[in-house]
Amino acid sequence: MSLLRSFLRSAAWPAFVVIVVAAGEGGAHASFHIAEIDEVMVAYDGDATAQFVEIVMKTSGQNLVKGSRLVAFDAGGNFSGVVLTVGGNVASGAGRRWIMGTVAFQAASGLAPDFVFSAALPAAGGMVCWGKPIQEQDPGDYVDCVAYGTYAGPGNVHTSSPNPLSPEGFSLRRLGDTNDSAADFACADPADPENNAGVTASLPATTPCPGAATTTTSTTLPGGEICGDGTGDASVTASDALLALGASVGTSVCELCRCDVDDSGGVAASDALRILNAAVGVPVSLVCPAC
Repeated sequence: MSLLRSFLRSAAWPAFVVIVVAAGEGGAHASFHIAEIDEVMVAYDGDATAQFVEIVMKTSGQNLVKGSRLVAFDAGGNFSGVVLTVGGNVASGAGRRWIMGTVAFQAASGLAPDFVFSAALPAAGGMVCWGKPIQEQDPGDYVDCVAYGTYAGPGNVHTSSPNPLSPEGFSLRRLGDTNDSAADFACADPADPENNAGVTASLPATTPCPGAATTTTSTTLPGGEICGDGTGDASVTASDALLALGASVGTSVCELCRCDVDDSGGVAASDALRILNAAVGVPVSLVCPAC
């Protein structure tokens, strides 16, 4: 016992602690850290509940993902909450993938996600992060994050500039590893999610990728109204998108035949986004009900 006390009081004890902690960190690093977000979608075919996030393991041995968390931050960088706590581990393999997805994603794709979550990934702008954080509201505490759309909050070492696109109607798929969401991700058509069993799906874009060889179409109704032209000035502009957004939350009024551009029976934020895309030249189809 006196030998143990002598050791604990000696200069060797702090060094021993450092060695043990370092060894523990090395073991943890080998269990799930060498992986990254490979593909993400926050809406599909007008359904904001059809969402998935795909992780790719860069080397073998990165499969001890039980307890890891998928979280979301809103466009302003505010912590939205834990979307999913992963309930198990996955099969290992360099380049092997696994998916977290919603029931609506499975219905749209026919692909079973490895872990299911309730839709909570922000549309238009936000950031999704994955890892085993100590401080879950700190983006810097995650293995990887992807920022997109109008996101204007803090990032982590892997995000740098947000990707200007919001993955709605298509996915954002990783093309590089420069720690910059804007440079590392691009619009994917089709999206090609893959689960841990190696089963893939193909989801053709329902919102064309910018630069695709398609054009914006807008219906002209029998009364002469232009679908998407909420202000009635015979053109589709950002002002129309703003009007539709107000209508979606009840602060303004817009006829369905002008602002319900996905013919869903109501005006939602997704209609405002479609109108804004049309206003800035992103190819999109606007289809309204009759007045």
